[in-house]
Amino acid sequence: MLYVDPHQRITAANILQHAWITQRHLLPHSKIQFKTDPSAVKAAVMATYKAIKKPQLAPPLEPVSASMLAQRRVKSKVSSVF
Repeated sequence: MLYVDPHQRITAANILQHAWITQRHLLPHSKIQFKTDPSAVKAAVMATYKAIKKPQLAPPLEPVSASMLAQRRVKSKVSSVF
């Protein structure tokens, strides 16, 4: 039903002829029961926003030469010379 091209979209007249409108008396009248406590949802949303707003600290970086891989490569170059 959702089209980018306006000519393919449903018209107001077509909506008024849709079964959801013309036969709305046949729709169930029961309310949806939510099993999740609204306060728990609110707490989860607040925790998410708090985590997003918290500044992310970058880990301390060292020179590449301090890495274990670089040190192994230096050792292998030295040992391959002999």
